[in-house]
Amino acid sequence: MKICLYARQQCKWPGESCLREEELRPVFASEPERAIRKVWACQWAGGRLTIAGYLIYLAEERLKVRR
Repeated sequence: MKICLYARQQCKWPGESCLREEELRPVFASEPERAIRKVWACQWAGGRLTIAGYLIYLAEERLKVRR
């Protein structure tokens, strides 16, 4: 399992690296399904609940941009 440099993530996909938040935002804006898949593939210290919270945060940010 590949150890990621951001937020003590461990990637389950050895061929891809976990994206940092600033790298994930443009991906989420253009390809939300890909962003969700990449975030879901990472396990953060807080577990999947943290991931779900982060996705909600990103969705809210995206709604702000659309308004």
